[in-house]
Amino acid sequence: VKDKNSTLSDTITILQPIERADIIWETEQDLLDFKAAGHTRIQGNIIVRGEELKTLQKLDNLLTEINGSLTLECSSLTSLDGLYNLAKITENLLITNGSMVSFEGLNSLKSIGGDFEIDASSSYSLTALESFEGLENLQAIGGNFKVTTISYSSTSLASFKGLNSLKSIGGKNLVIDHFPALSNIDDLKNVEALDEISITGCPKLYDFCILKNVVQNMSGTFYVNGNGYNPTKKQLLDGACSQTPPADNDNDN
Repeated sequence: VKDKNSTLSDTITILQPIERADIIWETEQDLLDFKAAGHTRIQGNIIVRGEELKTLQKLDNLLTEINGSLTLECSSLTSLDGLYNLAKITENLLITNGSMVSFEGLNSLKSIGGDFEIDASSSYSLTALESFEGLENLQAIGGNFKVTTISYSSTSLASFKGLNSLKSIGGKNLVIDHFPALSNIDDLKNVEALDEISITGCPKLYDFCILKNVVQNMSGTFYVNGNGYNPTKKQLLDGACSQTPPADNDNDN
């Protein structure tokens, strides 16, 4: 808005706080249009897709809350820069594709109301992702936490670094499946309660000790298979919760 009697060259954007609609972002123009509308909250779902967007910088960090789900399925996306003020997603965070190394850009996100799911369903999906850095403020997932890929994936995920503030997984179901580089889950140490744990296909993972307290109090299934070490529930509770990796499988190789 510009005063016609003013000599100022700048314009003032009047923010329209809530957008009530589902949104798809595929191009930078989509981001610029959203920014121009001045929305800070969305009542609906957002999908980021296509092969054009590399970052979300053009959003200029206006968005603070999604009353719905956020789905990332954009193969060219290398950064979540542009979402630095997003603090809350009331439903699901689903990530199926992208070229991000980490979750830098989601640094203000404190809660996900539904499931947090990473599903790299093809051999080229999310191959650059190394950790959960950027999610240091995430405290609660209302649904389940599932991190899965296909058996021949070349994904680089090596640790859960960045999730040290996560305390609550409301659905009480943790699934980690087929991550050949994963060697450390220590940043899940503050998760307070789970009923189902399934960790499979992680040949470099030898240490499950951080899960001991959770497993001790859970009534459901503790299932590990195809990892570097696969302790039974009894072994875990008796203190045999880890093994030393063989020299040729050293995590620093």
